[in-house]
Amino acid sequence: MRLLGTVATGALFTALTTMTPGVARAQSCPVPEGASPALASVEPSRRLSFVTGALETAGAKSDRWGGFWRVAFQTSAAVHFSLAHLADNDATRVDLIAGGVKSTAGFLFAAVLRLPAERHYDAWADRPWEEGDVCTRLAAAEAALEKDAKFEQRARSIGMHALGISFNIGVGVAAYLVHRRLWSVVTATLVGGAVGETRIFTTPTVATEALADYRGGKLGSAKVAVTPIFLPQPGGGEFALALTF
Repeated sequence: MRLLGTVATGALFTALTTMTPGVARAQSCPVPEGASPALASVEPSRRLSFVTGALETAGAKSDRWGGFWRVAFQTSAAVHFSLAHLADNDATRVDLIAGGVKSTAGFLFAAVLRLPAERHYDAWADRPWEEGDVCTRLAAAEAALEKDAKFEQRARSIGMHALGISFNIGVGVAAYLVHRRLWSVVTATLVGGAVGETRIFTTPTVATEALADYRGGKLGSAKVAVTPIFLPQPGGGEFALALTF
């Protein structure tokens, strides 16, 4: 009986020592290249929750941003073309048509070249981070966040500024060659350029900021909220500050 007990104890110890590393490995997922070592110590489930939350937030903000600009450009195009039809002289008509063309181009640009974050926010979009084991889902979510961040940065790049300014100048030059009214061309070009620059500068940066925090292992820290409280006392009262962590 003593020999049987020894064998059983040895078998149980062997099973525990061989199973434990497997469990640990199952709870550890690779970190992206260049990420902080601190990220490796964070539980995969917490990492996944942070990344998918960032994807959802980036998608929602991009959806609102993109929708606003598409409506704005579409409305502007309709107004310009309608006024052009009612214009009482050719020069004004040309300016209004030029404005309508720029607004139409802006609408098409915003409709076709949507941010990836806005695309995967759609109900029909594929979300590979919703299927598979935790490491598979985490890798897919990380890849999606990196893609969102890359396109956010590209949408704010110098190339986009140059493209918008060049397009407005080009349309302005074409209008000037038709009616030779320099002041109206300059005004329309400045307004169009300002609108384009506003769109670029308001491009969401949720994914970019979240990716920087994620790679740095900053997956959320405790926030301290200070709340003033009035405490009634006999004959008066006193104020106090409540700290919430």
